[in-house]
Amino acid sequence: MTSKYPYVLSTQLLMLSIDVLFNALSVLCYGNNMALLLIFILQDTLLIMLSLVLFVSFTATFVFQLGLIHIVMLQFLPTVIVSIFYTFVSIGYHYASLSSTWDDQSINIFMRAPLLSFFIFHKVISCIFYSYYKRTALQISDPKYNSDSTWLRELFIKHMNEKAAKLEARAAAIN
Repeated sequence: MTSKYPYVLSTQLLMLSIDVLFNALSVLCYGNNMALLLIFILQDTLLIMLSLVLFVSFTATFVFQLGLIHIVMLQFLPTVIVSIFYTFVSIGYHYASLSSTWDDQSINIFMRAPLLSFFIFHKVISCIFYSYYKRTALQISDPKYNSDSTWLRELFIKHMNEKAAKLEARAAAIN
């Protein structure tokens, strides 16, 4: 049986590349609000799809299926936070840039300090998002998360011992 992770990884990297393309196209299409609106809708939809693919990748790991959800979530929590933050920053930037030029397309948003600052902030956050997401996509396709191994068995035993100790402490407190 072949592994599904190379396909998922290539899909994730393709979707990241498309997001980079949308960011580049949005700069080239300033002045054409309908084209920008289409690009922004596609980009925001793509960001939501990227987050969904990431969460599906988490749930498909052997670690997650074993019940050690907290390990996966703690390991990749920064990526989840950055993904959600980038999605909201993108939606905010898209709204601000379109609403400022919708009535008068001759307005250059690069000459307005608040919009220029938001533009730069969006691009910086996008670079951070790309690096975190790519790192997580590569790590989650690592065989150690997707197959049985000694470190995983040790983690599972430790987790079960901790649960047993909590149950014993709770039972002792009741008695």
